[in-house]
Amino acid sequence: MLGRLDYVRARSAAEQIVTERATHPFPPDTSLPAEWRRELENLAQELGYATANAEAIKAKFAVVVQASAD
Repeated sequence: MLGRLDYVRARSAAEQIVTERATHPFPPDTSLPAEWRRELENLAQELGYATANAEAIKAKFAVVVQASAD
C-alpha cells in the first residue's frame, strides 16, 4: 500500500490538517507514546496490515514522513 502512496498529495493533506488543528509543527514527531502501542497493534491486526508490531509500524511511519519531506 505504501509503495503506491502519492507522497506529494499525502504531505499536502497532512500539512493542511496540521495547520488547521494548530497543535504542533509539521512534519510531526514520529515517536510513539507507550500508551498508544497496544491500541495501534490491535487496530493494525483488525485491519489486516502486514505487520501488527507497534515498533515496525512506527518505523514505516517515519519512512513515510521522511519520504514526503524529500
